[in-house]
Amino acid sequence: MQLQEFKRFVKDLVEYFQRSRVPSLRAVELWFEEVKDIPGSDLPEIFRQIAKGEYPSSNLPMAMKTAYGFIDGSRRHAGNPAVRDDPPSPEERAAVRAACRKFLNQFGPSERRCSRV
Repeated sequence: MQLQEFKRFVKDLVEYFQRSRVPSLRAVELWFEEVKDIPGSDLPEIFRQIAKGEYPSSNLPMAMKTAYGFIDGSRRHAGNPAVRDDPPSPEERAAVRAACRKFLNQFGPSERRCSRV
């Protein structure tokens, strides 16, 4: 994936979840370094999984790696040893969703339409 694709992905997530505080450009660049090996062609499916609450996280790179690992069962989880082969329990999903909401709620309305990302 290219940096511009990732910036658009982050901006789309911020707009989708209607968060006003956009991550800093430096944060986006640091996150990109963690996920740049994920093919850009998989971003729409990763976005869909995060948007519907499949693998949300307060750690966007980890959520993306987890979602990427589960797009195709033949893939190992993007080199993420913390991800298990079995799906998370409903309680684990609820905890992750709560963490994601907490992360996304830090963005306020005035920062929602930032052109930096």
